Amino acid sequence: MANRDYRGVTEAEWAAWFNKAFEQEPQDLEVLKERLTTAIRFDTTILDADSRIGEMLDNLMRALERDDQAWVLDQEGKTVVDIMVKAIKPLGLQKSVQRQLALQRTKPLKSNVYRFVDWLRVHTAGYHLYAPVEDEKTSAPPATAAATPSRPSKPGRSEGSVGSCSRPPWRAPAPEQGSAKYERKKTTCLKCGSENHKVVNCPKCAPGESERLIKEQMDKWDSARNKKVTKLQGSANKSLGREAKIEGIVSVTTTLLDTGSDVTLVTAGVMKSLERAGVEVKVISPEPSVIQPYGQAPALKVDRQVQFKLVTLDTPCGPLALRGLKAWVDSSSNAAELLISRAVMERLGFSEDELLSHAFAKQEVWDVSDVDKPSAMASV
Repeated sequence: MANRDYRGVTEAEWAAWFNKAFEQEPQDLEVLKERLTTAIRFDTTILDADSRIGEMLDNLMRALERDDQAWVLDQEGKTVVDIMVKAIKPLGLQKSVQRQLALQRTKPLKSNVYRFVDWLRVHTAGYHLYAPVEDEKTSAPPATAAATPSRPSKPGRSEGSVGSCSRPPWRAPAPEQGSAKYERKKTTCLKCGSENHKVVNCPKCAPGESERLIKEQMDKWDSARNKKVTKLQGSANKSLGREAKIEGIVSVTTTLLDTGSDVTLVTAGVMKSLERAGVEVKVISPEPSVIQPYGQAPALKVDRQVQFKLVTLDTPCGPLALRGLKAWVDSSSNAAELLISRAVMERLGFSEDELLSHAFAKQEVWDVSDVDKPSAMASV
């Protein structure tokens, strides 16, 4: 309507002209998809599934609000859901979600971002209950692998443990002699008992029934964990923390797992013992640094960061191996101590949210008046 007198424009022409603002050009939609693909990321380093999805949503909303495109969630719901599904990690979870979305009962989820995200939280939690079993099945070598002289190129779950590193190659088939005794019980569908699928894929489940069955199973496991068991024998004079062995030579009797520490620390006493044993430790950063402890304590000066090839922690189930552990050296202490950071603990499976959730599920009120009694060995 350029160069026309507005008095000569009809109402239908005005309506058609204004409606053009709602018509997207094809190239604009492709640019939008590229932006969404960049923003939607599932960080697999976050162990808790709910936190992982929450982090993905935070990144998505920041990207949309920055470009003033929050309307996309309502008007382009199907596009957003498709991009989310393609970005899901690990691959096994992505395939499980795709199978569920192919069912007729989940059809409304494909075009509603909010309903899909709520459903994805529940589905992911249920998937992770069985994911470790599936990983072991897919990574286990075939029965004929013992006849071949070479190991499979793809590492299995047991590789990297202390036992697998020290066992001679010709004794590898030994555990198979009693494999029937230690064989893991096959998981079955909580609805029909079939071994061919899980409850989230069961065609006999009504909408919402799979989530209810999973929650009931989780409650049973929680109640089983809370039963009293016989404690393992231990020394009454056991030192603070647990024992560790560095590079298979130097034993550290004071090893702390500190959820409040951002870095891993090792004292100069441990480094001197390694030097006397002739062990060469790799230096990652030769530059000194300053670490601020909790509260008003003076800053701690560390002179370098090193990396150990192997650190072994004693556990009730056996030795746990940590490879490539990085630690800052505290040269002000000649004691033999090792402090492991929160980041390493989270890599091993520690979750603060899971710990508190289990405590809340057990009971909502805890009496801790008799905890934290000071002693001569108290430390912070």
